[in-house]
Amino acid sequence: MMSRNLILAIGILCIPFIYLALSWGSMPDQVALHFGADGQPDRYGHKSELFIALGIISAVGLLAFGLIQWLPTIDPKKNLETSSTTLFKIGFSLVVFMAILNIYIIYSATHATEGRLVFVLLGAFFAVLGNLLHSVKPNYFVGMRLPWTLESEANWRATHQFASRIWFGGGIAIAIFSLLLPLKWVVGVFLVSVVLLTVVPAVYSYRYFKQNG
Repeated sequence: MMSRNLILAIGILCIPFIYLALSWGSMPDQVALHFGADGQPDRYGHKSELFIALGIISAVGLLAFGLIQWLPTIDPKKNLETSSTTLFKIGFSLVVFMAILNIYIIYSATHATEGRLVFVLLGAFFAVLGNLLHSVKPNYFVGMRLPWTLESEANWRATHQFASRIWFGGGIAIAIFSLLLPLKWVVGVFLVSVVLLTVVPAVYSYRYFKQNG
């Protein structure tokens, strides 16, 4: 029997398909299916192809949600059992992100868009993850899984409290810059931001290890 959490996730992922069905009659047969770095459509196809794109994204979201919910059962440390609420929030946030992305894909197929909203959504997603990171207990699957964080609970806790603030602030910054900067800069700023959000907490964790053992 499916859990209520899984049913909720499936329900949310079905919303874009309902939106597509309601919009189907007013959509032209040929719609924009892919956009270049300048935000302009560079490939068109039959609107039925939207079902394929939505299906793939929804399947990835649902698979990731299910995997995240399953992790506590295979965690050797058994710490994820106490983080089940946090894991649900992470998985749920991912499902909501995928659903909104699918809705945006449908909208973009028939409306002129720049594509910057995708990066705004990614920034918001990073901010949400940042707000949850500090609650994750030491484990081998979720979080900053470095040799020194896995060896020391104090290092794990300090690293994730630091990373939580960095990711939350960085996510908000990504969202704001994605709205304000010229579109040609947005991709580069996003990629640099992701590298910094990964490297800076890792460096902090290593320095903590050197100073505290």
